[in-house]
Amino acid sequence: MHADNLLIRAVDASDAAAASALVQESFLKLAAGAWESQARQQFLAESGPAALEHKIVAAAYAVGAFTDSQMVGFLLMRTPTLLGMLFVDPRLLRRGIATRL
Repeated sequence: MHADNLLIRAVDASDAAAASALVQESFLKLAAGAWESQARQQFLAESGPAALEHKIVAAAYAVGAFTDSQMVGFLLMRTPTLLGMLFVDPRLLRRGIATRL
């Protein structure tokens, strides 16, 4: 899979579950080991589907990268100048997805 084969589109509340699954998988595989247990649990709670639904609706900019119907990248900006989240499927790193987002 290469970034040229992606569909980049705005996400909405209906995409919150897919975004949450992607964010949490990426976090657990790539970053969680360096976090304290309480902080890790708080991040997971704050990136659950319901929490992300609210963040997506309130965001200035929220997009997903999709291959077929699967979300493989997610970017959320709380304001036009503040990056809130940028996550890519850990199996697809270094393929230009974050750059496209």
